[in-house]
Amino acid sequence: MRRFTNFHRVEPRQIYKMASAKGTTIHVRSGMAWLTEADVTDDHFLACDQTYRIRNQGVVLIEPADMNAIEFEIERPIQLAFVRLACRAASGVRPVQRLKARWKALGSEKPIK
Repeated sequence: MRRFTNFHRVEPRQIYKMASAKGTTIHVRSGMAWLTEADVTDDHFLACDQTYRIRNQGVVLIEPADMNAIEFEIERPIQLAFVRLACRAASGVRPVQRLKARWKALGSEKPIK
């Protein structure tokens, strides 16, 4: 399965929010991250070079566990339907605007100040 990876940095007192993240892998590159997942009773603390895989579809919050910034990678599985849509858009079968909307929805996670 293909995967989509992107890199993020969260400063102290910021929270990074993701929705619909089931199957997503979080890999901490620097700092200590505090991860809270919807419908999971325990929070998770991830140190540098630790990885966690999201189990549920709900909201996930990631923030620094101390007063230092964190850097992490998010690796998401790319759904086969999305890959097919991209191929169709490239061949002109579907409008590119629909592809852009799906891509924007896929990468909708962002830091909260």
